[in-house]
Amino acid sequence: MRFDPKTKETTVFTDKSGKANGLIFDAQGYLLACEGSDDGGRRVSRWDVKTGKSKTVADRFRGKRFNAPNDLCVDAKGRIYFTDPRYLGDEPREIEYRAVYRIDPDGSVIEITRDTLKPNGIALSPDGRTLYVADHDNGEDRIGENTDPPPLPGPMKIYAFPLNEEGTVSGERRTIVDFGDQAGCDGMTIDAAGNIYLTARSLKRPGILVVNPDGEEVAFIPTGPPNQKPDAEHPPVGIPSNAEFGIGDEINVLYVTVDLELWRMPLRSKGYHVQFDGQGR
Repeated sequence: MRFDPKTKETTVFTDKSGKANGLIFDAQGYLLACEGSDDGGRRVSRWDVKTGKSKTVADRFRGKRFNAPNDLCVDAKGRIYFTDPRYLGDEPREIEYRAVYRIDPDGSVIEITRDTLKPNGIALSPDGRTLYVADHDNGEDRIGENTDPPPLPGPMKIYAFPLNEEGTVSGERRTIVDFGDQAGCDGMTIDAAGNIYLTARSLKRPGILVVNPDGEEVAFIPTGPPNQKPDAEHPPVGIPSNAEFGIGDEINVLYVTVDLELWRMPLRSKGYHVQFDGQGR
C-alpha cells in the first residue's frame, strides 16, 4: 500500500508484493523490500516507485535460497543488512540455520552473524557502529515437515552487535532487552539521539517501547489495552508490527503498523536515517 501524507489517501502500490515484509528506501530513492516465504519471493528486491517494477537484489547465499527475508536496514555506504528467519511456508529448506546477512553494492552477500535463533527486526545506530537485532522465536517452525512435538518458544530479546569499520561484527553481542516469556519485538527504528523504538507485541503491554542504547526504557507509547486475555470471540487488538520515521517535513512523525491499520504519531523526537547520513530528506 502507498500512503500520501499530503492528501492522506491510501492506494495500492502493487498487488504482487512477493509477500513483502520489511521495507526501506535507499539513498537513491528506490524501495527495498524483504520478500518472505509461503509462496513469496524469498528475496531482497528493489522497487522503482515511479514504474512499479522490481528487480532482485539477492535471493541466495552461496547458491542456496534464503529462508524468508524479513526485515532490513541500510548503512551510509549503501550496504543492506537483513534478517532471514522462517515463520510460514512449506518450501524446502536450503539453509539449515537462520542468520543476518549483508548485501554489498557489488551484489555480493556476506554472513554477518548467526548468533540468533530467529532474527527479525533490525536497525543501525546513528554512527553505524552498532547493529540491533530482535530475536523473536515464537516456537513455530513450518520448514518442511512440522516436528512432533512442536518446538517450544525461545528467546524474545533485543541484541546489540558491535561493528568495526568494515561493517562486520567485532565483538560479543549484548542483550539490551529481554521480554522473558512475553511476545517480543517485531520491527524497530531509531531516532537522532540513538534511542531504539521497538514494536512490543506483549499482550500485557502492547505498544512502542523506546529504550536507550543500554536498554533502559525512556518512553512507552501504548497501542492497545494492557493485560489482554484473547479468546475466540475477542482476538488481541492494538498489536504493533513495524515502525519508521518519515523524512523531510515528516522527520518527527513516527509511522506504525498496528493490526490492519497504519498509524502516524507526531513526536518531539526526530528520526535518523543512516542511509541518508542522518538527513531527513
